[in-house]
Amino acid sequence: MESIASNELKTRLGRKPREVQNGKEYIVTTHGKPVAKLVPYNKDKEIGGANDRMRNRQKKNNLNGITVKALINEGRRNG
Repeated sequence: MESIASNELKTRLGRKPREVQNGKEYIVTTHGKPVAKLVPYNKDKEIGGANDRMRNRQKKNNLNGITVKALINEGRRNG
């Protein structure tokens, strides 16, 4: 992965998105310190990650062993 100074990125911004789209990755630096990563966008990874986070959160959300799903179902029966 190549690093690029933020001021250089600013002057070459027209070319960099196309290079990133083709698979190149950059570490953006300011005063020699890394501040950002420029990588190709992967929509499937974003969606998959969100689904995993929601499933994990759902498993953790409980009240003394009663899951959120059980509370919802109880509300439907009594509603």
